[in-house]
Amino acid sequence: MNWKKARTIEFIVFLIGWTSIMLAGADYPPPAGFLWLVLLIIILDIIQDRYLRWLGEKLLVRKTFLLNELLFCIAGIVVAVGMILCNGGFRKETGVWVGIITAVSVIYGTAFWGINRIVAGVIGKRRQ
Repeated sequence: MNWKKARTIEFIVFLIGWTSIMLAGADYPPPAGFLWLVLLIIILDIIQDRYLRWLGEKLLVRKTFLLNELLFCIAGIVVAVGMILCNGGFRKETGVWVGIITAVSVIYGTAFWGINRIVAGVIGKRRQ
């Protein structure tokens, strides 16, 4: 396996996985606005793939965990604020939603880093 193949697999799993999770929580049939959520998932998937291009080569040679956590924290805040602005602006419960979305993003970022650290080790061993 190489990084290109690993990134392709992650792209597909992320797209299908998160869309399935969101679909499971949606009404049936999903409302028309669900398409915007799928578009957001695709955009985040593309950003994640670009980030993994950089991160993949650095996982074994640099300390990247704290930077990864910071970037996923920032991404969570940006996504939360963007969604709030698209839904009519800030309300009194907005801070709670920003906190929840940011926390989920950081937890996801930790899993993302850990899985890719393992993948980097496997790819690194095969190159030797």
